[in-house]
Amino acid sequence: MQPSFHPKSQLSLTYTQSLISAVPVSDPKLERERREKAVLIKGDVSVKADHGCKFAPRCQKRNTVKQGLGIDCAEVEPKLNGDEIGHMYACHLTAARAELVS
Repeated sequence: MQPSFHPKSQLSLTYTQSLISAVPVSDPKLERERREKAVLIKGDVSVKADHGCKFAPRCQKRNTVKQGLGIDCAEVEPKLNGDEIGHMYACHLTAARAELVS
C-alpha cells in the first residue's frame, strides 16, 4: 500500500504533522501515548494573514525559516510546489528541504 503523503515534503509541514498525530488509536495505552506526543497547533484560527503565508500566524516553524533561510513567512508568500507523487504544498521550509534531497 502506497502512503498518501511523501515523507520528503508533506510530513515536514506542521499542519500535516498535526493531522497525523490526531488520528485516534484503538489501544488505550497507545492512545495515551499518542495524545502526549500530539502536535498541537497553537494560535487563534480567526487571525488571517493579509499577505505572506496564510498559516504563518500559527506556524511553529516560522522562526526556523526566518533564521535559517532569511525569509519572513508573514511577508513572503511561499510558492506552490509539488512533490514526487503529485501532492501540492506551499511552505518555504519544505521547499528548501525538497531542494536539498533532489
